[in-house]
Amino acid sequence: MTKEKVQEVAIYYEEYLHNYGRQGIIENHCKYILEQILTFIKQNNTEKAMRWLGFVQGCLWTCHYFTIDELRGHNRVEGKPHDLI
Repeated sequence: MTKEKVQEVAIYYEEYLHNYGRQGIIENHCKYILEQILTFIKQNNTEKAMRWLGFVQGCLWTCHYFTIDELRGHNRVEGKPHDLI
């Protein structure tokens, strides 16, 4: 995954949780982590950003926001994450 793709997906998840997410502990923690991911990207720490994004994706799957196939599609280079819903 490229640095730009990680940033794109993180921003998409922030917007998604803002618009459709519940106000639960997991969702609030994911929002915090997504903010941190964007900071890691600015610091050129893409590897850490990707690991943290994987954690967020696991949470989104666990909370039934997305299927595994949808999450896998978000990571693909072609297309935008919101095109895949």
